[in-house]
Amino acid sequence: MPADHVDAVVRDIEVRIDEIQPVVEEYERLIGALRLLRGDSAMRGPGGTRRPTGRKPGRPRGSGHRGGEALKVLRERPGMTVAEIASAIGTHRNYLFRVLPTLADQGLLVKEGPKWYPVGSEPSAKSSKKKSKGGKKK
Repeated sequence: MPADHVDAVVRDIEVRIDEIQPVVEEYERLIGALRLLRGDSAMRGPGGTRRPTGRKPGRPRGSGHRGGEALKVLRERPGMTVAEIASAIGTHRNYLFRVLPTLADQGLLVKEGPKWYPVGSEPSAKSSKKKSKGGKKK
């Protein structure tokens, strides 16, 4: 393709973009107004597909009901494996492999080997408490 032809096509595209830009902006304003009026969290595109919103869907990992259930079970029975926790709360192990590390990052759980403990109830914490309570005998 000759350079002159490419330059002409580029100019034509730029002119067309300038022509339709106001229409695109009006479209976006109308979509926003429609969302507000309907109370929609996300408009559906053609064919009922969800339009991208530019953010990840859903809530933060580990912030849901199952994370709370896992924490409750571990407080009642510290030292459970992922499989045992999953069985106790009726969920899949794969879900817990995502949730439990998040709870640990939040300072609520500690993992020792394959077992999970609420902070303060893990075996190493108990043994260090016994050592520190012993002190010197009079």
